[in-house]
Amino acid sequence: MNKATLILIAVLFASLAFPLHSFAAEIPSCDFQEDAKTLSAIATSLQNEQEKIRAELAIRKAMLARVVVCARGEVKIVSDDLHALRVQNDVSFETFRAQLLRNLELIDTQYASYERRIKDLGIWGSKEMARAIREDRAKSFARAKEAVTTFILWHNQRDLIAAADARLAYVTETVRAFSIENEEAVVAHFEIISATLLRAKQEHRFLEKAFREQYAPEEGLLNVKIALGAMEEAYQEFSALSETVKTLVPRY
Repeated sequence: MNKATLILIAVLFASLAFPLHSFAAEIPSCDFQEDAKTLSAIATSLQNEQEKIRAELAIRKAMLARVVVCARGEVKIVSDDLHALRVQNDVSFETFRAQLLRNLELIDTQYASYERRIKDLGIWGSKEMARAIREDRAKSFARAKEAVTTFILWHNQRDLIAAADARLAYVTETVRAFSIENEEAVVAHFEIISATLLRAKQEHRFLEKAFREQYAPEEGLLNVKIALGAMEEAYQEFSALSETVKTLVPRY
């Protein structure tokens, strides 16, 4: 069995758990635990109410500024991943990618507007902005990022499916050359391979249809996961078939 193919499948599975890049992991300053501790300390250490308000506001503004920088950086990384994708010369997919990129641009524009307003905020305003940014990230950006992740992983599956089809054609020729295509064990292997490849293609085609219609299904990552699982099962069965052929044809 082709080890490189299995490694690629494993990498794509890992991408489901950790889609695209982790911006916080790349930029240590996106860790805000120390700022939170400082805010907590201010509440207990300062006795003068005015001093407490000024200190708290300064910390909140600094945190918001860094949060926005991190949020915009995260949007940029997702956009860069999408720009780097080598989409086939297909107008539908190019149009869909442009739509995804435009959505990310709108999200970045919203973050930029937050950035400009930080300097004029008071305590209440800083709390409201923190809530708004949190909601934006949990809703708008999370959905956008999932759509991009689904599109990229789906696109990368195309080569896996093509490779599986080529391998199936090669193996079919091989067993026919040895006149063992009707052996019970060989037939059983081919049935499993055919069924798993069909399942992978069904999930893949479902997403392809959606992307051509310019939308990302809500459970798109689940479709990707099912397709990858089917591909992994198919390649494991290819390996098992190879071992069976060796027992039937000792010199193979």
